[in-house]
Amino acid sequence: MLKSLKEGFRHYADFRGRSTRAMFWNFIIATHLVIWLCMLPALVEFMKFYHFLLQDVRFVSLFLDSKTLALAYDTSMVECVVKELGEEYFAGGVAELWPVLLGLVLGCVAALAVAVPTLAVTVRRLRDAGKSPWWVLPPVLTMVPLPVVCHLASVLSLVTLVFCCLRSKEELPPLPPEN
Repeated sequence: MLKSLKEGFRHYADFRGRSTRAMFWNFIIATHLVIWLCMLPALVEFMKFYHFLLQDVRFVSLFLDSKTLALAYDTSMVECVVKELGEEYFAGGVAELWPVLLGLVLGCVAALAVAVPTLAVTVRRLRDAGKSPWWVLPPVLTMVPLPVVCHLASVLSLVTLVFCCLRSKEELPPLPPEN
């Protein structure tokens, strides 16, 4: 896995050539692990907050009430209770927020650092599977803040995922090592 990670960063902007399934998936898994590890402080703090929420009677009673279907359409009551509980949770001061902020910043930096290499390895993987490299666009378009575009791109992203799972179109060696 470490070899695939090094190989992915060595060819971080090389959109030519091919990547095998193993190279692609090892790179994707390794980069996601790095991002999750960077975000670990934030994830731990969020889990503590959810645990705090689930122990509070006000929050749990919102979902045990017979009006649960009405809450699906009007979430103002849930937002009000969660805001109130959040203020109670963080009433100890700003000191508890630094792990969350640090984790989120580290996770964003890591995600930005692997964005171009991930696009490049995906393009190479699609080419290796015999599909058009343009199939890399649907996952990118999921970030567009237009609901219609985002939903359509999400469905098409599943197609891209399936294409990345396909066998190589023809057996070719992986990218040659650089000198």
